[in-house]
Amino acid sequence: MRRLVYLIGFIIFLLGSTQELQAQPGCLSIAANTQAASCFGGNNGQIQLTITAGTIPNAQPPFDIELFFQDSGGGLTQLAFHDDVALTTITFTPGNGSLNLPGAEAFGIPANDAVDPGSEYRINVRSTGGGLTCRNKTLTNIQISEPPELTLTGADILLGCNGIADGAGSFVAGGGTPGYTFTVDANTAGATTVATATTLDFTNADVGLITVTVEDNAGCTVQHTINITEPPALVLTPTANFLLDCSGDTDGTGTFTASGGTAPYVFTVDANTTGATETPGATTFDFSNAGVGLVTVTVTDANLCTAQATINVNQPPLLVLSTTGDILLSCNGDTNGSGTFTASGGTGAYSFTVDSNTTGGTETPGATTFDLTNAGVGSITVTVRDANLCTAQATINVTEPPVLTLSGADVSTSCNGASDATITFTAGGGTPGYT
Repeated sequence: MRRLVYLIGFIIFLLGSTQELQAQPGCLSIAANTQAASCFGGNNGQIQLTITAGTIPNAQPPFDIELFFQDSGGGLTQLAFHDDVALTTITFTPGNGSLNLPGAEAFGIPANDAVDPGSEYRINVRSTGGGLTCRNKTLTNIQISEPPELTLTGADILLGCNGIADGAGSFVAGGGTPGYTFTVDANTAGATTVATATTLDFTNADVGLITVTVEDNAGCTVQHTINITEPPALVLTPTANFLLDCSGDTDGTGTFTASGGTAPYVFTVDANTTGATETPGATTFDFSNAGVGLVTVTVTDANLCTAQATINVNQPPLLVLSTTGDILLSCNGDTNGSGTFTASGGTGAYSFTVDSNTTGGTETPGATTFDLTNAGVGSITVTVRDANLCTAQATINVTEPPVLTLSGADVSTSCNGASDATITFTAGGGTPGYT
């Protein structure tokens, strides 16, 4: 009987407790909506907190609100704390912590994975009004995301030839929030630019730089610069024009030397009127055995840039030794012949050498002449040399007329004492025109 009484009492207690639980007022509840950071690496994410108070008298305003950053190791950093907040919708934004509570300490809300993979934001809300039952609430694993990093890429350019404005390339946008707008901030290369959906292309660029900013659909920006350079100027340097020692020589030489541009080099002979022997090398082009004329060479480098140069091969005037002509003595046996050798052309001072002199004449050399006097029958041969040892030779022949003769035969008169004899004298030799 006693057990029955206890059982009935326990059932009544349970029924009373159930009614009390059913009648218990509702608890505090909170929810959060997030807004991603607009740009990669930005800190303008937003967390909007909505607070639903409990059923009176539990969990009533005002509220104490805390925003934390929890790193991947579990460490907590308080970002914001607001007490006695009567609002039920709170938006945490960078700059002042809460849009609805100006003056709060500034902080940023970046994408948490960008700060620390495995991290999260969390919010604690505590009701400080009404009853004490179920007045605390915590939201964990609040995630703020961000778009991919906005990128703008483009490689620097080395022009093919010095002074040729043919550079071309592209700035390529990626990541961020598609819908790109390109702005050319600087263009010292004088390039022509054309924008597409994801690129800004340029052509006809000279040496300089092109700086471009791309803005995506979320207003994020990034800037990039492409430098345009050029190789050293391709130069073909010739040795000086060549002056042959003597007129008619074929011993001229010269060298063309390539530098700058982009190796390797290829040499092409555009003209060679000297008959020279050509010897190309890696950086030089030599010629030898050249006569009068010119050699013109073009060098082409690896980028098909070209340079041209010419070497002229010249010669001095022809060295000449002229004479006054052969000499005919007035009379057979005379030794009064005279003549002159005169040098001209060639280079510089002259020196005379007598190769032979069978006339017995007197020799008188001068600066440009060589005189012969008191010459008898024979010949004189002279060689002249100039400063370059070029030579010329000439001969003067000295001759004489035949011996002048006068002959006549003895004659007799017809009778002694008569005067009828005729005498004839006959001249010969010498130089006709007798008196």
